[in-house]
Amino acid sequence: MNDATQLPQVTLAGVNYDVKPLVWKQLRTVIPAFGRLRALSRTGMTAEAMDDLALVVFTAVAPVSPGLTYDAFTDLPISQNEMLTALPVIATQSGMKAAEDGGAAGEETRSPSTSTN
Repeated sequence: MNDATQLPQVTLAGVNYDVKPLVWKQLRTVIPAFGRLRALSRTGMTAEAMDDLALVVFTAVAPVSPGLTYDAFTDLPISQNEMLTALPVIATQSGMKAAEDGGAAGEETRSPSTSTN
């Protein structure tokens, strides 16, 4: 972010997407999915966890991408690293993580581990 009026962005498949603060309708999808993703590692990703990851990221970027469908989103060449890197931004914009301290507000707000162990 360059100034206080600019929204944070995530980069997916080479495109920058603004991430607005999430509204209640989005939180009903994102918070349970974050809970399911909480204890995962990159090497332990299941198909279900990958679906949750895609759902969280799509739900956050769809409002600023009119016409972007879930099917079209999942056809984009988005790397796992890009998806995982987007999670802390989405956690902040959902109110699950404080922007100023960079830390999680509670245990269930942690994004998946990025360890390769």
